[in-house]
Amino acid sequence: MELRTLLRGSLIAIFAFACTACGSSLVKGQSPFVSISSMTASGDSIEAAVNIRNINDVPMNIDRLVLTMQSKNTVLLQHTGSPGLSIDPNTTEDVTLSQTADESSRTLLDSLQSGGVDSLSFSLEGRVQTVEDGNLSFRHQGYLFRVPGKPGQFRATSSRSSER
Repeated sequence: MELRTLLRGSLIAIFAFACTACGSSLVKGQSPFVSISSMTASGDSIEAAVNIRNINDVPMNIDRLVLTMQSKNTVLLQHTGSPGLSIDPNTTEDVTLSQTADESSRTLLDSLQSGGVDSLSFSLEGRVQTVEDGNLSFRHQGYLFRVPGKPGQFRATSSRSSER
């Protein structure tokens, strides 16, 4: 009878250890998901709404943001700055970026606006420098679409690409 109790206790201990080992682990040190949700082109300026999603289970404090959005070998948006942004775990913060549009980017966006093309494919890549984990790179691809009835306004879709 004592051997049976000992075996039962051992099985319970092994089961408890296995359940603990298979439990969820804390996600940290992962690159944020950075995407463009919308873009507006007006005259010589481009303004973009950028979403930065912290996919970690710990806060992310961003000291520096570097990003480039390109379409057809043309830079649509390029930014380097220090947003001083703190993002809670598993949440998204929005940042608005604006810059002067050059001739190439205006030509691409005008073509999209006028219906010359139905969409523009783009790549978005860069990095954030965080207090916790240093430099974390991101790379995404997506498409810009014109917003019907709203000249100069574009929506974006984006999906995560393989990391560099």
